[in-house]
Amino acid sequence: MLISAILLPESTAYNAYIKALDTGILLASSSTLAEYSEVILRSKFDRYSSQERRQIFLIKAIY
Repeated sequence: MLISAILLPESTAYNAYIKALDTGILLASSSTLAEYSEVILRSKFDRYSSQERRQIFLIKAIY
């Protein structure tokens, strides 16, 4: 869901992510966050979102 949220900011996944942040705390294991970091920064996603935007989203998602 997080990959879809960053790549498609008008999507249901993005809206669900924002709602989750507004209403609670998101939890994830360190291995899940590591995998998410590796996946979201792949160059194949450059056409959907800049690497800089994905890095910012990643930082916000982790902290």
